[in-house]
Amino acid sequence: RDKHLSTLQGTPRRIKLMIDQANTVIDMLLMNLRENSLDRKQLNPCRASEIVEQAIDRYPFKTGERERLFLNLEEDFIFLGIESLCIYILFNLLKNAYYSLQSAQKGEITITLKTGETSNKLIFRDTGLGIEASILDRVFDGFFTTKSDGTGAGLAFCKRSVLSFDGNIECFSER
Repeated sequence: RDKHLSTLQGTPRRIKLMIDQANTVIDMLLMNLRENSLDRKQLNPCRASEIVEQAIDRYPFKTGERERLFLNLEEDFIFLGIESLCIYILFNLLKNAYYSLQSAQKGEITITLKTGETSNKLIFRDTGLGIEASILDRVFDGFFTTKSDGTGAGLAFCKRSVLSFDGNIECFSER
């Protein structure tokens, strides 16, 4: 009972965070539709490990999914971004990765932070189906999808958002 009570007490905070995140995503979607770039004044210092942990804390895992996710956040770093938008990006990557794992009926997801002399990396890896080489260069194109119920907006939005932080996002696949 104490655990349920504790969960309920945290609910208003989680609802507020979700509303703030939804508002940021709506703003970014509208910005993307207008083809405007992000105002650099909106960026704040973000700690990569905290972003990942918050995304994991808020993600609506289905039964058995969380156990297939592994984190290596030891090489933490700070970058300029928008926290709620970064969480949304991770949500989208998780959703796509779990779709791949489900299709393959196997696999796991690993999120690793790496620091470097010239750049830092958040490496998001899943061992699901993989992506066919013939379409790999199109995964970040707007409205490109291989899913029957997909819109093709997710990864394009992720790419545009990461670029607006002066970052980069790439996809590699083995199939």
